[in-house]
This record gives sequence, C-alpha cells and structure tokens, in this order.
Amino acid sequence: MRGRRALAMAAAVLVILVLLALAVLAYLRHRFQAELPRYAGKTMPAFQLVDLEGRKWTQADLAGKTAFINVWATWCPPCRREMPDLQKLWERVRTRPDVVLFTFNVDEAPEVVAPFVAKAGYTFPVLLAHDFVRNELKVQGIPRNWVVDRSGVWRADEIGFEEADAERWIDDAEARIAAALNGASAE
Repeated sequence: MRGRRALAMAAAVLVILVLLALAVLAYLRHRFQAELPRYAGKTMPAFQLVDLEGRKWTQADLAGKTAFINVWATWCPPCRREMPDLQKLWERVRTRPDVVLFTFNVDEAPEVVAPFVAKAGYTFPVLLAHDFVRNELKVQGIPRNWVVDRSGVWRADEIGFEEADAERWIDDAEARIAAALNGASAE
C-alpha cells in the first residue's frame, strides 16, 4: 500500500513539475517575442535580391500585390518543420494575380540552400537574403512570416512556428493575406 501511495505521490509531483516547466517556457517565449523588433505598420525597405534560379527581385515585384514572405534558414529546426506547410500555401496561392509568396533565406553559406530546397522538392521562390535581413531589417528571430500589403506596409509579423494542424496554419496564413488585401492589419 505504501509503495502505491509513494508511486502516486511521485507521479503527481512529476506532473506538477512538467506543468510548471511548460508554464515557464510559455512565459519566456512570450517575453522573448515581445522583445524582438516588430514590423507591422512599418514600410518595407527597398531591396534587390537574387533567387535560386538567378532571377533578380526588387520591391517593384510586389507593386499592386499582397506579399507573404517567410524568413528561414536550413539550420533552423522550426523553419524546416514549417516548410511543408509553406509549400502547401504556395500551391494554393501561386496562380493568384493579387498575391506573391516568396522566402528570404538567411543562411551565411548560400551554397547549402539550393541542395536543401531541391532535396525536399520545394518549388516556392527562395531569395538569398542574409545581408539584407541581418543588416537592413535586423531580424533576430526565425522563422518569421510577414504579410506586406499592396502599398508595401507590413500588415502581419508572425514569429516562430508552432507545430499545429497544417490546414489550420495554411488557413490562418490565407486569412492574414485576405485581411491585408482588404486593407486591414492581420496581427
């Protein structure tokens, strides 16, 4: 009887410790994200970048369109977990004339990016943007998802990736795009 009681007590203490640890992690994540620079409401600066296919991209490529921009790196585990959902979103929006989706890759070694993308079968545009993102935008946390409206103003700035239902992530991304298309903030 004592053995069972001790085991039950140990299990209860373990459950309490796990819940406490999860609460602390949630608090720290919220606090960390609150300290990161946020972009919603600001105008995206001009850029000139090259994608993996050699095409030059500038802010003019966004004119009249709402842009969904993902910031990522091959070495970032949450970024890698987000990529399959990003590919599905790309497949949904790639033919829309009012929306453009692309990514800013921030790897310091650009030679690792193309093999990673090819091996995974991703077909969305990948712009090599390490210096632009680091020096001009001063991004500190990835993955990052931005929605930029037709006038070049950030309407959504999402930091991190929580592994949730892929359809919900895609639906949420499409809702943020729709809000920006309608002139609303998508935060």
